[in-house]
Amino acid sequence: MSNLPASRNSGKGKCHGASRMLVKYVIDGNNVAFWQRNIPTSVPSLRPIFRIVNTIVANGDDFYCVFDASIDNILRENGGESEIQILDELLSVYREKFYRVTASTRADSAICEFADQTQCKIITNDLYRDYRGKYKWLEDRYTDRLIQGNMQPNGIMTVEKLPYIRIANDRNLQELFDQFKSSATKPPRHNKADELYLSDGDLNLELRHVQETRKELQLFLQQYGSHVNFDGFIWDSAMTGFKKFFDNTKICTNCWSIYPIESKFDKYVDNGVCRNCGKGAITTRPAKLAEIVNRHVPPGKPRFSYDIPDGAVEAGIIMETQNAMRRFLSEQNLSYEFDKTAATYGVEQIGVPFYGYSWDEATRSFLNFFTRNVVCLKCWKLASIQNDYDKFNAFVSIKRNDFVAIIDDNVKCPHCGDSSATLRPRALIEIINKYRPIGREKISFVEYDKSRARWYVGRMLAVGAAKAAGGAAKLTWEIIRIFGK
Repeated sequence: MSNLPASRNSGKGKCHGASRMLVKYVIDGNNVAFWQRNIPTSVPSLRPIFRIVNTIVANGDDFYCVFDASIDNILRENGGESEIQILDELLSVYREKFYRVTASTRADSAICEFADQTQCKIITNDLYRDYRGKYKWLEDRYTDRLIQGNMQPNGIMTVEKLPYIRIANDRNLQELFDQFKSSATKPPRHNKADELYLSDGDLNLELRHVQETRKELQLFLQQYGSHVNFDGFIWDSAMTGFKKFFDNTKICTNCWSIYPIESKFDKYVDNGVCRNCGKGAITTRPAKLAEIVNRHVPPGKPRFSYDIPDGAVEAGIIMETQNAMRRFLSEQNLSYEFDKTAATYGVEQIGVPFYGYSWDEATRSFLNFFTRNVVCLKCWKLASIQNDYDKFNAFVSIKRNDFVAIIDDNVKCPHCGDSSATLRPRALIEIINKYRPIGREKISFVEYDKSRARWYVGRMLAVGAAKAAGGAAKLTWEIIRIFGK
């Protein structure tokens, strides 16, 4: 595979204006050449290949075509001397687009490897069953990365999953070849000015950086008996594999044990306790490994950084957090939200809010709720704060998502009588902190000393006395002074 060109974009492509991205396809040359055998009296030919190639180029996308070593004999045995001449020109003049494997190499292997490295799609009717163990995406029967096609006896070609309105007209081979040569010499469409392929010197340089990075990662992780994927011929494909590894696994940054991702949002949160070392250091974004990667970034390549979860991801994490809170509260025979149906069956209700369009908004809704309500840690029932003394006996102020407790929580529960009512339900806070998105701080408790707390309570009693005396102006000033600190 060392002769295969490598895309700078690892198959992701470039932008066509603002509408869509450049798509790249790898064509199974021998397989597509045989599509024409469906036409009566026809034989394997380059014609269906050119019809697909010209369509791809006309739509501003890119392709790479791989032939088996046997393609010459196949065309020659079927009397295609003119096709042999065109094939020779393709392989000599357009080497960045057409490639023939050596006799000791299977084209299927080269095609699957190239598609895997560049994340592009394959145009073929082959299912590559022999390669499913190595390339897991081939096992998906509904994958859109295997694009199948047919040529009907009337010459109409249909290519399943190819997103174009029509395929190039069925002309004779020379006309199709001339059309390709004409489009190949025109300026790139949609401002595709950058080179799509690396030079040999650039390829060797990137390969050296990939090998150095892989070696340092292995040296660091082998002392823990662990590993990560960092393989490829070029830097972009190695980085794609590295990111994919952490799309499916998470790792403990204390003992470097590896765990599978359990939900689609797991990769955006740092949660869980390592079963091996007992530390809560599991993450999908190990900073140590990112440091190693960034020490070997090739010239001109950006430093590696982890993506910040967007709004859609945060919405999913909020739902995951809500479900976790529901599971916890259901164990206490409580429902997460007020539900008339549940009330009908006698299920105790607890309406603890955790909702919003963003994580900050959801957290704020939770914290605001517990400035006005307490929950008993024994019977897990809610009670509203009835008076100012109770408020100061279990008071919180919200500052930059911190849960700041003024004094001990020892409010008497009106339901069970136990002094376990609190504005700081640690079990629920632990759930929220477990599911917090990457980059979000934990909700933490900052304890004030009791002498300061008693001073606050004393000031509150003074405010109450001023209120009783009718001193409205003084009351306003005292409230501002107390709560403004």
